[in-house]
Amino acid sequence: MDLSCPRCQTTKYRNPKMKLMVSTCGHSLCETCVNFVFVKGVGNCHECHTFLKKNTFRYQIFEDPYIERETDVRKRILKIFNKKETDFPTLDAYNDYLEMIEGYIFNIVNKIDVEETERKMADYKEVYKDIIAKNRGRLVNEMYIEYLVEQERQTDELRKRVHEQELQEEMEAKKKVKEDLIEALMQSDGNVHRVIESHKTRIQGLEAKREQLQSIQLNLPKNDEVQPLYEYVKPIDDPHGPTLPDSSDLDRLGYLNNVRREKPSERAGGYTSEYPCLRALKEAFDMLLYVKEGIDSSTNDQNYLSCSQFVHFYRLMHLPLPKDVKGAQVIDHEKFQTIIQVPCVTVSIEQIKKIDWKNVLLDIRQIKYIQDLEPLSKTHKQILFNPDKIKTKEDIVKLLPSSIDKNPIEQSFNYKQINITYKNYTADEIVRAIVPDDILEKNVNTGSGYSQIGHIAHFNLKDPVLPYKYIIAQAILDKLSNVKTVVNKLREIDSVYRNFDFEILAGEQNTIVTCKENNEIFKFDFAKVYWNPRLGSERERILNFLHSKDYIFDIFSGVGPFSIQAASKGCTVYANDINPECVKWMDLNYEDNKSKSKARTYGDYKSYNLDGREFLMTVVFPQIEQIQREIYDDEDKRWCYSNDKIIIFMNLPEIALTFLDVFPPWLSKQEDNNGKWILPIHIYCYTFSNNENKTDDIKKRLNDILPNIECDEIRFIRKVSPNKHMMCVTIKLFEKKIEKNKKVTDDNNDEDEEKEQNVKRFKQAV
Repeated sequence: MDLSCPRCQTTKYRNPKMKLMVSTCGHSLCETCVNFVFVKGVGNCHECHTFLKKNTFRYQIFEDPYIERETDVRKRILKIFNKKETDFPTLDAYNDYLEMIEGYIFNIVNKIDVEETERKMADYKEVYKDIIAKNRGRLVNEMYIEYLVEQERQTDELRKRVHEQELQEEMEAKKKVKEDLIEALMQSDGNVHRVIESHKTRIQGLEAKREQLQSIQLNLPKNDEVQPLYEYVKPIDDPHGPTLPDSSDLDRLGYLNNVRREKPSERAGGYTSEYPCLRALKEAFDMLLYVKEGIDSSTNDQNYLSCSQFVHFYRLMHLPLPKDVKGAQVIDHEKFQTIIQVPCVTVSIEQIKKIDWKNVLLDIRQIKYIQDLEPLSKTHKQILFNPDKIKTKEDIVKLLPSSIDKNPIEQSFNYKQINITYKNYTADEIVRAIVPDDILEKNVNTGSGYSQIGHIAHFNLKDPVLPYKYIIAQAILDKLSNVKTVVNKLREIDSVYRNFDFEILAGEQNTIVTCKENNEIFKFDFAKVYWNPRLGSERERILNFLHSKDYIFDIFSGVGPFSIQAASKGCTVYANDINPECVKWMDLNYEDNKSKSKARTYGDYKSYNLDGREFLMTVVFPQIEQIQREIYDDEDKRWCYSNDKIIIFMNLPEIALTFLDVFPPWLSKQEDNNGKWILPIHIYCYTFSNNENKTDDIKKRLNDILPNIECDEIRFIRKVSPNKHMMCVTIKLFEKKIEKNKKVTDDNNDEDEEKEQNVKRFKQAV
């Protein structure tokens, strides 16, 4: 697309010398318009009317000004948030820090809660101004090191060029000596040996000059310290449980039966089916852990730990829980104060990264496991360990590689007092400290299981835990900075609009949330609509099948998570929901996402507020018939849409299967169109099953509704409860397989004719 100025409409084609300039607000103007509009040095943006100065404009580098704005915002924010990974006690804390930065960047670029975001950034800058200044100085040192490396690289290149030049000159000189010798021998009438002796002097002079050049070294600083060669140490994988089978045994044990075999081209590139199989087994075996002495395994298998126990016993340290808070109705922060002793050693900074201590380091919230010494040392740091893993100095020594001197580390072994306060406990630890043991033994949700929708944490607490629901809510608010409201579901969904009653346990009385899924932003009132964050991956699976010219009919669309993402891929979308509140937010989300997207072209979109069965009979079926007729009658469209399809998306698992009863009467009327319809129809219908054989159960129910239509696939989606699964039924109608065109020669007129045979896969018996 040709670049153009949004004000004067001048394009790069009409004016090749035109240069676009972008402002701090992210909108662009050509250089001429900037000089004209901001002739006084100040003015307002032509699009957002933001007050701007002329000297804040700069030449646009990227075609999309949105990227320019994001680049400026990112540079500005990263000058404030300039911490490195080594500044954080755990990788999770560093990842949370990066996620917070990306959230600030996203808010400012997309103008979401700008004032609140700027206020948080100003508060952070004021609180951590010393750390920010320190990290900026560290950045200068890193830049200086990069400068020295670049200087050394340039010096090496200079040395190489000088050497090549001298070799070239030497070769030319030798060639000249040979030519002179031959010329002298040809013209000489005297003794030949005398002529050769006279040229030997010149050859010896050239050799002496070469030796002299080789002895010359550039005046560079040298490091007399001999650095040891890098020694590769194979990482030791201690699984704490059953070991993986060997790759040679995978086929014999049957592990490869359900893995796609590699193609010959993939095998030539080094890929074999053992790689994905071993990776899947490694991920599965990582959660099978042998029970260690002292761990209560009464509620689990006698040999292995569950995932939740893995977190408590193998990743986090055991913080002592206060005994006198059991059954409390209010969280008393002072009672969570205590002092613990943790083992520590002193290690040089150079050796810290050479030792693999990641599984035994101290892992407590807001406490760094690498700390400065007292008094401060520039060469050494203090390392804190998990006292559950490290008991004696021998436990540390056996972790040290052989290339490191163990004596200084062993002699520095000691214990350090750590003051533990309420901020160091996790939400789960706080809840376990307060909720009575008889409730914990019932294995009910005490706060670890919840869904987060925007700033809302949504719980579904059972009756035994309800007396402590406010404790759970307050702990979540205290420990999760991105949660502002905590709600609890009161009863099962019994409304035709699919919204449910809940109570706000703690936090803000604000139920209007903003969620992001696959780069699309969805805003809605959580109290009035239905939203399930656990279906994002399933929606993405279907979206990966779509082409830009597909037609989408979303029967139960909600606020549009599937419909709007399909429209963003260029599909034509017809979305429906019986809840008028859903339709209102869906229309708003479509317009907002479309207006903010510069790189993608959204497809046509229409929304309806109808019952699902009425939408199928009055909108979907007539529209499909019209689309098929238009494509069949237009030869150009027939070729253009040959690889596209019609999608009917029915995501209402409780009753969606019953809505298929309107298809047989409609299909029976399409007998004459079996060979004419070009686009296949793919139906994705979701349902629940709590039968022991869920596939047979769904096939039986489907056969009662669609007696003569076979489903193509029944796919497991997720486990709703231990015996209740959500499944997806895929039905494909009017699917065609087109044979390759065959040319037939006619002896009478020598004309080629194309012969095409359509093998219909339409299974409706008429």
